[in-house]
Amino acid sequence: MVPGRVLIERHKPLRSRLKVTMKYFTLLAFLATVSALTPLKSVITSEKERYIIKLKADTDVSQFTQSFGKSVGSDDLDFKLLHRYENVFKGFAAKLSEGALNQLGLPVDDSYTPIGDGTGITVYVVDTGVLTSHNDFGGRASSFYDKDGGAGTDCNGHGTHCAGIIGGSTWGVAKNVNIASLRVFGCDGRGSESDIIAALDQLILSGSTPAVVSLSFSGSSSTLLDDSVNTLITDGFVVVTAAGNDVSDACGYSPGGNTNGITVGATDEQDARAYFSNFGSCLDLFAPGVDVESAWIGGSGDASYSLSGTSAAVPHVSGAAAILLGLDSSLTPDEVKTALSDRAVMGAVQSPGAGSPNRLVYVGSGDGPNTPPPAQACSYTITTNNSLVTSPNYPANYDNDLMCDYTVVADDGFYVQLAFEDFDVEDGDDCVYDVLNIYNGATATTSNKLASLCGSQHPGLFNSTESAMHLTFHTDSDITATGFSALVTFLEEIIPTFPPATGTCSCQGTCDLEENLINTPNYPAEYGNDEDCSYQFSVPAGYFVNVTFLDFELEASATCSFDKLVIFDGTDNTAPEIAELCGITFPNPVFTTGSDVYMEFTTDGSVTRTGFLAAITATDTVATLPPPTSPGPITPTIPSPDYCDNVYTDPANDEVTSPNWPSNYPSNADCGNTIQAPQGSTITLTFLAFDLEGGSNCPYDTVTIYEGDSVQDPILAGPFCDDLVIPSPVTSTVT
Repeated sequence: MVPGRVLIERHKPLRSRLKVTMKYFTLLAFLATVSALTPLKSVITSEKERYIIKLKADTDVSQFTQSFGKSVGSDDLDFKLLHRYENVFKGFAAKLSEGALNQLGLPVDDSYTPIGDGTGITVYVVDTGVLTSHNDFGGRASSFYDKDGGAGTDCNGHGTHCAGIIGGSTWGVAKNVNIASLRVFGCDGRGSESDIIAALDQLILSGSTPAVVSLSFSGSSSTLLDDSVNTLITDGFVVVTAAGNDVSDACGYSPGGNTNGITVGATDEQDARAYFSNFGSCLDLFAPGVDVESAWIGGSGDASYSLSGTSAAVPHVSGAAAILLGLDSSLTPDEVKTALSDRAVMGAVQSPGAGSPNRLVYVGSGDGPNTPPPAQACSYTITTNNSLVTSPNYPANYDNDLMCDYTVVADDGFYVQLAFEDFDVEDGDDCVYDVLNIYNGATATTSNKLASLCGSQHPGLFNSTESAMHLTFHTDSDITATGFSALVTFLEEIIPTFPPATGTCSCQGTCDLEENLINTPNYPAEYGNDEDCSYQFSVPAGYFVNVTFLDFELEASATCSFDKLVIFDGTDNTAPEIAELCGITFPNPVFTTGSDVYMEFTTDGSVTRTGFLAAITATDTVATLPPPTSPGPITPTIPSPDYCDNVYTDPANDEVTSPNWPSNYPSNADCGNTIQAPQGSTITLTFLAFDLEGGSNCPYDTVTIYEGDSVQDPILAGPFCDDLVIPSPVTSTVT
């Protein structure tokens, strides 16, 4: 253990792939079959939805529903009362026609009253093209760019669907906005990263602002694409991007991981995060993305389909951004982003995912609800070897809505090792609730992620191949746990990280790297007497074994003659001995010179301890670190009288300790300490810590207190030797 603490601190849905030269991007809408032109379902006009309305506690429910039914009936809206609630709360359930975008309160109606319609603003839709002749666009849609030099005709449907949500007269958010199509994906939904960047390049050259750029696609992290988006924003374009549909941290994707744009996740009909939607701190907003009806290709210009995906959520926000720009064309991209965030409905999204902001897009009339305090910040840089990294409040439970970042930076020529001592984080499929991500290097990208961790399985240890390691800890607004504690160590060599352990090897013979944690029997409870355990590991040929201790506490002995762990450089105990370990001091990592290690753990019939927990990994170079030096075999020394025999004359301030405290005392010590007080006073000796070798009738190490200044005087208390049991205070009757 390190003293003190350093403050740092499913299913995957069907989707069409966009094949690119170096990257793969995804059109983020889902269909029910492999056909890219088959709708998820046929559209049913005026589909009914169920609502539960909670009223004030003193409301007469019967009178209210009668009055409400008459009012909606007079407006020619459908209303069917399903239940009245009088006991759980005052309220009712009813079937009503679905609201368009959002409602802030009663009466519930079918009207969406935006604060504007986007007049004078252009939204550039980078997609599969747009059917500009669709009746829903009313002549407001045009082709701006076609990768093939054509007319931008949409033969896939995805782009038209997105454009209809942005600005269609039937389903659109901003019903008078201009739509400009940039066709970069073909009829089969395929395209290249180079085509996308070429379209954005043309947009920067000849596009005009104020405007919104709507990007309903996602792929692996791309610096080139992110740079292109940044240039658009610098030139005054508001850029809206998709979080992605992989149930993962959106920060690892492009363009959604670019925090300069506006990244959008998807919700379903119950305002829960859609089962496919990415999540995380790179998101800015959520918007509807399940079974969204909009314009489609084919027919006589009035076709419509329903699709699901974060690509259906993006155009909701693109339309909302256009409305804000239409009201004030001087707004910068950052100001639009802030305004959308400020107007969003807070806390409306169920299970938004670890690190996600709980904001649902809203551009209706009124100012919207107040913004609650931001998620707790906890970002630190660690530059000190042997630092302890913990979750906030550890060992108490961490808080909800955390977005923590830890960056560990080692000295030049050193690498980072992270060894977990404790781990308990809310579990969930794909760690969608609370998650600790570990990255190889100083930044967080998909390509350098070592692991995403949750649950209570001990993760073992992780090693960087760079001089830095980055951790992000994100929590949602629900369950919390004790979190984690991990030791940071700087190493002089690169040690590859193997996958986290799926099991623990405990007192058995041959183990494998899927069980790369070993521990003593009963750990973390005490091991038993007369244990005789062996552990044998083999790593791939060409690698060497590294044994790193995460916890260590055995019975102490200067020669490790009682309880001990012996490590051999081979497959059995006939191989050369590398280390013989006992006591309570953490050993240094132990390295073999070959691809095998054999360990024996034996105990005697007396003292027991909590034992050890160690991780087995592999390294491709022979270690240059020194072998363990403590508390292995040492030459016994007898303390000199001036070191061990002392006289204390200020009992109010003096502290009496064993030799070497808090390290192990030596063998063969024979110490006599005399405590003197002023005449007429008595002396009280209060033990603050006590850890001696135990045994029946104290045959080994003891502390005895005498009523006087020599061993010839009467015994006042003791002898004491009980392992880890602190004796009660002892008070003299003389000075």
